[in-house]
Amino acid sequence: MRRFLFTTSSLFLITVTSWASDSSSTLIVLVQNTRLRMLVGQYCETKKRWIKPDVPFHAPVYQSTFTLFSAEGYLQTVQIDEIPKPWDPIPWDWSSTITSWHDHGNDYALGLSGIWEKQRFVVDPSSVTVPENQLTFLQEYLQKKHLYDPTTITQTLTVDVDHDGILDHLLAVNGETVSLILMNNQVLVDHSAPRPKDRDLDEQHRLYGEPGFSQVLAIVDIDHDGIAEIVTLTVFPSTGPKITIFSVVNGTIVKKLSTALLYF
Repeated sequence: MRRFLFTTSSLFLITVTSWASDSSSTLIVLVQNTRLRMLVGQYCETKKRWIKPDVPFHAPVYQSTFTLFSAEGYLQTVQIDEIPKPWDPIPWDWSSTITSWHDHGNDYALGLSGIWEKQRFVVDPSSVTVPENQLTFLQEYLQKKHLYDPTTITQTLTVDVDHDGILDHLLAVNGETVSLILMNNQVLVDHSAPRPKDRDLDEQHRLYGEPGFSQVLAIVDIDHDGIAEIVTLTVFPSTGPKITIFSVVNGTIVKKLSTALLYF
């Protein structure tokens, strides 16, 4: 059986073989193509608590329903499409297949257990323009961090996270040594590494690894407080995916969960 190493902040764990049930919690999972890729964590509605993936949970069964979300909002519902193997001692099969879904050019989505209402916090993408002050902040940030390699803005989103009419602007910026996500003039994600001018890219990647590719994976109100969570994904070529969930609390961006899946 393939093994995985989860990291949740400073916590390391190897997949365990006994679980307790908590049917009141929403399972939050990363979906890749037609597979449930990894457990990101849980949200317990009754206790209003975000739960890391090392905490025991009620494992889903054959034909359990998950609702998929992208950065643009609701996608569709899917079901687990294979019967768990009875001889597998781990009740959560990280390679469980699901029914097909329309990926719209992105292999990844966020899955929430159960049937969820359609949500949309993103303004019409065709009307999106990046504010000049955000572009200025980006350039100054890159210079401050000595990140001189070419970058590309790979994703632009204008969102109204709490439906108050005040718009927020999200940018994903990627390059050979840069992997960033900005929300307005704040950095949510930074997996960049500065490269001295006398060091070639091969040596840079040997020393620090490739920075990965970052994107806003989903924008969805997971905790039912009327304010959308911002879910980011960075895929590292040599290790694995990392997901972070942010909320806006009284105007401040707060990290709720952060989970990485490393292969070994």
